[in-house]
Amino acid sequence: VRTLMTGTADSAADDDATLAPGNNAQIPQATERMLSQHGLLQIVSDPVYLEALQLPTQSSGIMQPGFFDITGYANRNDAAGYMKAGVKPDSWSAQAALARLRSALGDTAASKPTYAWQGTGRWTLQALTQARRQGYSTVIASSGFNDRDSATVHTGKYVVPTQAGDVTVLAAQKELSNLAQGNATATRARGENSAAGRLARFMAQSAFYQMEQPYIARNLLVCFDADTPAGDEGKLMSAIEQAPWLSLTDLSTLSAVEPYASGEAAAALAPADSGVTEQQSQTLNSTLRALQESRADISRFATSILSDEPQRSSTDSSSSNGSASSGSPQSLAQQNAKATHVQTSDTWISRILACHDRFALHALSGTASLRSGMTAGAKSLAADLLGGITITPTERVTVVSETASMPVTVSNDHPYPVLVRVSSITDSMEIVTGRFSEVEVPAHGSTQTTFTIRVSTSGNTTAHLALLDRQGARFSTPRTTPIISTLQISDMSGFIFIAAAVAFGVLGLWRQFHRKKDPDE
Repeated sequence: VRTLMTGTADSAADDDATLAPGNNAQIPQATERMLSQHGLLQIVSDPVYLEALQLPTQSSGIMQPGFFDITGYANRNDAAGYMKAGVKPDSWSAQAALARLRSALGDTAASKPTYAWQGTGRWTLQALTQARRQGYSTVIASSGFNDRDSATVHTGKYVVPTQAGDVTVLAAQKELSNLAQGNATATRARGENSAAGRLARFMAQSAFYQMEQPYIARNLLVCFDADTPAGDEGKLMSAIEQAPWLSLTDLSTLSAVEPYASGEAAAALAPADSGVTEQQSQTLNSTLRALQESRADISRFATSILSDEPQRSSTDSSSSNGSASSGSPQSLAQQNAKATHVQTSDTWISRILACHDRFALHALSGTASLRSGMTAGAKSLAADLLGGITITPTERVTVVSETASMPVTVSNDHPYPVLVRVSSITDSMEIVTGRFSEVEVPAHGSTQTTFTIRVSTSGNTTAHLALLDRQGARFSTPRTTPIISTLQISDMSGFIFIAAAVAFGVLGLWRQFHRKKDPDE
C-alpha cells in the first residue's frame, strides 16, 4: 500500500517534482506511470490531495484530511490548544474525509473505505480511541504495532476494543515494510544500502517466511513511504508479481480475514508508549504556538481594527449633521447599509480564517516537511492582514515657534474601512507631540491626521509613530519623524522675561558690593 498526500514528492531521479497541489494540479508522471502498471498496488489518498487534482486518481481508500497527525494529537491531549490554532475535530473526521472525496469526484453519492493513517506517534489505546471517536473504525499502523511479538510472521490484523468501540488495526510487517521504505534491516547490512540490495533482501526475506510455514496462508501488509521513489516502488511490485510464493491481494481482503488477535489479547499487544521523541514534542509545541498567535492576530483584526461602519459618501456625511429623525427613511437606509457592511465584512474575515485553518490542518500533519512551510504560510497570512494598514509620516518637521503641526497619513489596502489609533511619542521633554489620534481609513484609501507639536527650547528630537488597535495593542511597522526646533523669542513676553532676568542680575551685583560686612569677616 502507498499513500498519496498533499505536498509529497517523489525522487528527482524519476523526473518528478515536488507536488504542492493547487487547482488543476497533476500527479507526477513517474508516479502516474507506475500506478497504471501495477493495478494491485493499493492507494490510500488524502482527500484534500484528490480535491486539488485536475483528474482524481483511482484510490483504494482515503485517509484523514490533510494527513492530520492523530497519533500526535492523542499524545498531546490538548483539544483546546488545537482549537485555538484553528483545527477543529470535525475538520479531520471520517465524515469530513468522505465529504472532500465527494467534492473531488463531483459525486454526492461517492464512497470509499476510510483509514486513519499513522502519524508521528504509535497507535496507543489512547490514539485508537481518538480515531474511533472521529469515525475511523479501521487504522493503518505503518510501524510500531506489536513490535514485541517475536513469533513467526503472521497476519497483520488486530481488533482492539476501546472506550469508543472496536478498532481494526491493519499493522505493517516490520522487516518487509522497512525494506520497502528504503531502510536497511541492520546498520551492518552494507549490501542493503542500495535499492537493488534492499530489493534482493526483500525477496529473500519473504521466501524465508514462506519456508517457515509453507502450508499456512498469511496476509502481510507492506507500507511504502509517501516519498518512496516511484521507480523503487515499481521494481518491487514487479518482483512481487513474478514471485511464485507470493500473491497480491487488497486492503479489503486483509480487512475481512480472521484477526491475529482480538479483545483483551489485542489490547495487550498495543504499544504502551507513543514513541514521540522530545524533539518532535518541541516541534509540535512551537507549531501550535505559532498557529495560535497567527489566528489570534486575524481575530484581533476583525474585532479591534476593522470598522463596523460602512464607508460614507460626502453626501451622507453632510446630511448626517441635519435634523433627520431616527425613524426617517434616511436613517433606515443607513441602518440597512450598516447591516450589509457587517455581513459582507464578516464573510470576508470568515474566508480568511478558513484559509488560515487549512494551513493549520496541514501544518499539524504527520509529514514533518510540511509543518514549517504551512506554518510560515499561516503566519504570512496574518502578517499581510495587519501589514495592510501602514503609516506614512512627514519626512521631517522644522519648528520655528512654540507650536506646530505634524501631519501623518494612514493607508488601508483592504477592501473594508478600518478604525485605528495612531500613537506618537518623542525622545525629549522639551519637544513633545499629542499622544493619540483616532483615524477611520476608507477601503483602499488613506486618511491624514495631525499631531500638535509643542516646544519650549531649540533642539532636535524624534517622534516615534505606531499604529494601535482599539484595545491599545500595537500592530504593523512603526515609523519615525525627525523634529528640529529653531525656537526664537519674538514676542513681548520674551523681552519682559529677558529684562527681568537682567534686572535681577544687576540687583544681585549691587547687593554684593554694598552689603555691610560682619566684624568677624
